[in-house]
Amino acid sequence: MSSNNNENTKKVDNKMNQDIKEPENKSFLKNIIDSVLETGINKNIHNIARGVFVAAILSALTLVFISGFNIHTIVLTFLLIGLFASVELFNSQLNEIKKEAEKENKEKPEDKKNE
Repeated sequence: MSSNNNENTKKVDNKMNQDIKEPENKSFLKNIIDSVLETGINKNIHNIARGVFVAAILSALTLVFISGFNIHTIVLTFLLIGLFASVELFNSQLNEIKKEAEKENKEKPEDKKNE
């Protein structure tokens, strides 16, 4: 059992020259649990949110057909679609801002060398 554990981990040296075992391949559930402790939204959380929105929209569409095209369920479906679109738009804008900030940070050290 311990030999299998050694195969799936690698050793990492920290500042105090102590060996820390870090898993090479984390499971999906482990990534979700770890992402709760990190700041921001990572790719796993965003994919789960997408799945939840798709499930909610499909449920609302099913409710529209079951209710005989009730206006309230139609409005609910459009609100869900709008909320999903706004979350996706916000996330794409946030990713663009992060990419621009990283690009500026890479260019700044080069500018200081030229001065």
